[in-house]
Amino acid sequence: MARVLGRRRTLVKALNTSGVSTGDRVVIGLEEGALVSGSMAVYLVPLIALIVGAALATALAPERDIVAAAGGAAGLVSSFFWLRRFGTRIRIDPRYQPIILRRFRDVSVINLPVEAVNRPGECE
Repeated sequence: MARVLGRRRTLVKALNTSGVSTGDRVVIGLEEGALVSGSMAVYLVPLIALIVGAALATALAPERDIVAAAGGAAGLVSSFFWLRRFGTRIRIDPRYQPIILRRFRDVSVINLPVEAVNRPGECE
C-alpha cells in the first residue's frame, strides 16, 4: 500500500486476532481468493456488462450506433448497482476482511563504514 498511497497513514478496518492494541503498527493480510474475486467484481463485471448491453442493443437496432452506446451505458450503470449490492454483502463476510497478521517491528538502518562491508567473493 505504501507504494500506491505513499507514506501517509491509511485507516483500514481489520479483524484483530493477534491481540494488538490501538496505535500499534501492524502487518495486515487478505486472502488471495478474496483479492481475486473482489478485483474481478470491480474491473471485469462492469466491462462485461458494458459489452453485453451494447451487443443486445445492437441486436435490437443494428443500424443505430446511438442505440448501441445507450445499451452499453445501461449495462455499465446496471453493473454499478450490482457492485453496490455485492459490496454490501461482502462487507460483513469474514472471508473478505483484512486480518492483522502481526505487530510491525521497526528495523533500524545500521550505517557501516565502507571498509566493514564485505565485497562479493571476499571472506574474512
